[in-house]
Amino acid sequence: GRYARQFWVNRRWMDAERDEDYATPRCFVRAIEFLRNNHAADNWHLHLELFSPHEPFTCPKRYLEMAGDVWREPYDFVWPDYAPVAEGPEAVEHIRKCYAGTLMMADAWLGKFLDAMDSLGAWKDTTVILTTDHGHLLGEHGYWAKNYTFDYKELVHIPLVVCTPDGSRAGRRVTGLTATVDLMPTLMDLHRAPLPPHVQGRSLLDL
Repeated sequence: GRYARQFWVNRRWMDAERDEDYATPRCFVRAIEFLRNNHAADNWHLHLELFSPHEPFTCPKRYLEMAGDVWREPYDFVWPDYAPVAEGPEAVEHIRKCYAGTLMMADAWLGKFLDAMDSLGAWKDTTVILTTDHGHLLGEHGYWAKNYTFDYKELVHIPLVVCTPDGSRAGRRVTGLTATVDLMPTLMDLHRAPLPPHVQGRSLLDL
């Protein structure tokens, strides 16, 4: 479709082997810049929304090599349709390796952000929340992607990692059921701000 065409047009103008030419590393560069400029201020908030891992599953070749991708077909297959899997097992494995490569790229840059937290001593008064919006089917249950299938666990059981200066529950798993709508009231609670009356989520600080 038109999105795929725009993607291939855009790739002509980027260095595909340079991390900083991809959206996720560029966002981390700006986030680290923000952190360095604002970490000493009081009552600040940074919302960093990252695109990867997300289709099209592209990243520098070194990440694909780390993931063990051995795709040698003469065409690039990095963006499966939102449809039942019609491709063979080699293609499914390739897409999973591409997904792993984009995930490793994001992980490497998350590491740089956490290193900046370390160097600035920001952990003593900063809460970090890591989560996502949804999962993505990579051939599981015979499907690619999302939105047209049953809400399988791979799509809706998403990660939530919270690190607070308190640290009293560091490293613990909590079995409480949470949802994305709980994030906003949690942030409001951290800033000691009153909730608007229409909010249905609940603060997670007690967890």
